[in-house]
Parts: sequence; structure tokens; C-alpha cells
Amino acid sequence: MKLEELDLQATDLWKRFSGINNWIQNNLNTDPNFSEIVDCTVEYGKLVRKYADYFEENGYPVIQNKGRNATKFEIAEVSQRVRVAQEELRRMLSLRGNSPFFKDKIVNDFMEDLCYRTATAEYENVNDEQISNMKKDILCQLAAIYFYIWQTKQKEPEYLYDNISEWNAFKEKYEAYKSAVGVQESITSEDGMSYEGPQFGRVIEEMMAGVEKNSIFNKEVSMEEEENNSLKLQASNLKSRFEGINGWIEANPNTNPNFCEMVDCVVEYGKLVSQYDSYYKNNGYPILENEGREATQYEIAVVAPEVREVQEELYKMMQLRGTHNFFGDSVARGYMNELAYDAAIGKYDIPEDNQIAELKKYILCQVAAVYFYIWDTKQREPNYKYDNVSEWTILNEKYALYRELVGVQEYRENEDGSTYQGPQFGSNIEELLAEIEKDYLYNISKEAGTYK
Repeated sequence: MKLEELDLQATDLWKRFSGINNWIQNNLNTDPNFSEIVDCTVEYGKLVRKYADYFEENGYPVIQNKGRNATKFEIAEVSQRVRVAQEELRRMLSLRGNSPFFKDKIVNDFMEDLCYRTATAEYENVNDEQISNMKKDILCQLAAIYFYIWQTKQKEPEYLYDNISEWNAFKEKYEAYKSAVGVQESITSEDGMSYEGPQFGRVIEEMMAGVEKNSIFNKEVSMEEEENNSLKLQASNLKSRFEGINGWIEANPNTNPNFCEMVDCVVEYGKLVSQYDSYYKNNGYPILENEGREATQYEIAVVAPEVREVQEELYKMMQLRGTHNFFGDSVARGYMNELAYDAAIGKYDIPEDNQIAELKKYILCQVAAVYFYIWDTKQREPNYKYDNVSEWTILNEKYALYRELVGVQEYRENEDGSTYQGPQFGSNIEELLAEIEKDYLYNISKEAGTYK
């Protein structure tokens, strides 16, 4: 790499650091973004190491007031671009250094090791880009998890980290990284303990141990507790998603409803409630204290506060969109009501085969998307005819396949005396398909409702 390219990288880094510092300066009462600080330190370390590699190959500049060539420890003295980036990084650490977070010994050890290695051009730039990115991801993600635990415990002292999937994925990534790079350093600490492994591995593993001490993984967790924690996490994520959608709708009240997205939300809620129903059937339903009896699948939102919070956000979504003209359409309203009812009482059937489960969701959402598109277009063009041949063909083929795969899941007698046998929600899906087919441009000889 040419020196000019390195100088350009240094300038870009200085600008980034300066922008972050200006934000911090204007928001001094906020908590530090530990992951971002680690990221900045890593990027600075990578840059200094590149300068060192360049000077090793092409010769170090002379330090004028010392009459000798610089060493890797003095790169900031001979490169003004590196020096200004270094000054901004130090300013960042100074602005955030007063936070109580940095009084944590594990955090101190972590940052001390990282800062020293980066400042002295000892940050190992791995040649393989994928492994290099993995190294940075590990350092930054671990910092994010550790800070999240610390921050949460300031408000909830008894809090224990419980994101099992995140933590297992992180540990797998770290083990893969260790295996890929092998032994990069051997260290013996003051207490006589020795370490061999990747660069920064000692402080990484010390911080990982700190995470586990403040997590549910530090105690024996039964399969029942693990399943319950997993369900609570799903509920929390779904609530956050619904809150985000509702926030957007409230900020944009005059927009059309996203019928496909609403169906997707109802499906995900239905899957969640069905999983709670399965969990309670295996482990016992909670007791309704005011009635002295076990709850039923109709009362899951009553006995599980986290489910109730999700339900409230979903109902809010329905209220925000329910007054739209589209829901004056009896077919659309009937489709949504049927889905919402089964979802609320734990009757959404989740196929055991994941591919079939995804196919079911795809069909429910896609038929809603096509139906709404036709309705919306006809508000502006009353004579519009739907003409997307490939989309229509694929939807019909997928539904035919789904019917064949799941067989008869429900049997019902209709008000007109006819009967329905087929997959769950099939009669509602077929009603929408029939309505779509009426507005299909190439519907010449086929009759609507071909699945009945």
C-alpha cells in the first residue's frame, strides 16, 4: 500500500473520530457506547500497524529533534495524519473516561491491553479479510454485550443476561476464530497463570467469564426454564417489532394499510401464543388466583404478561388501521378476523416441518398482498384487471402444493349448506383467491373458486 493511501485512511479516521467526539461533547450526560469505542480503537490500531509495515519495508523517517530514525512506537511523531487521529481517539477516551463503567476492572484490563497494542503498532492485521473482520466483530460484540449487562444492572441490580441464542452464537464465533488463528501469543500473568491463544484472547476470555457470572448460564437451568426464557425473548422481540410499526403508523396516519404486513404480524402472534399453549400443556397452566382454577388456552394473555403486552400492541395496530376504507371490504375483514381469532386462542397450527410452516405463512401473506394491491389500484382505476401472470401462477401452485402436503386439517359447514375440507384457513384463502380471479385479466374460461 502506498503512503498516500495510508494518509487518506488516516484523514478519514480523524474525521470519523472528530464527528463522534462532537456528538459526545453535546451529549455529555449519555452513557458511553463501549462497542463504538472499541471499534474506533481497533480501526486506529489497524491503521498504525499498516504504517509500521510500510516503514519497515521502506525505512522509517528521521525524527528531526532527535537525529535518528523513528521506531514503531513513534509513528504518531513522524506522521501528522496519524497524530491528529490519535489525538481525537485520546479525546474520545477522555470524554468518556469519567463514566462509572470504566471503573470496572475487567473493562479496564480490556481497554488497557487494546490501547497499548494499537498505539505501539502491535495490532495483528490478519491477512485473511474474513478472519480479520471476525476478530473485530468479536471484540466489538463482546464489548456490546458486557456493556448492556452493566447498564441494565444499574437499573435492575438482580438482572441476569438471558439471550441464549446470542451468547451461543458468539461463543461459536470465538471458538472458530481461535481455531483459525491458533496461538499468537503466550502470556504469564502476575499470579503465575499462563495463557496461550489469539491476540487479546486473555482479556476476551476474562470478559466472557464476566458475562457468564452475570447470566442465567451461570446456574443450572432446567429445560423448562430454558424454554420459558426463550418464549419470553420471542415475546419481547415481537413487542418491539409491533411498537416500531405502530410508531410509524402514528407518524404517518394518512397512509394506506400494509395488509400483507398486518397478516404477517397476526401470524407471528399466533405462532407465539400456540407455543405458549404447548408449553403450558406440557408444564401445567398457571392458576387464575381470583377464580382458583387453571387458565385455559383462551386466557394465555391473562396469565403471561409478556404475551399481553404483545397482544396490546397488535390490537393497537388493528385500531390504527381498522377505520381505513379497505376494511369495509367484507372479504378482507372476514379473512383478518378469522386469522386474529385463531391466533388469540392458541389455535394457529404450526407445522412440524419448517419448510411447510414457511409455505403456510407465505401463502397467507402473499394472497393478502395481491388482494390489497388489486383493491388499492381499483380505487384509482375502477376498470383495472390484475395481469401479473407469473405471480398469480406461483401463488396458485404453492397453495395447491400446500393443500396436498397438509391434507384435511379442518371440516366446516358453511351457511349456504356447502361444506369445506382442507388446510387451516383454507376456506378464507380460497375466498380471496376466488375474488382475485374475478379481477384477473386472463380469466377467460376458468370459474372462480377452483379449489372448492
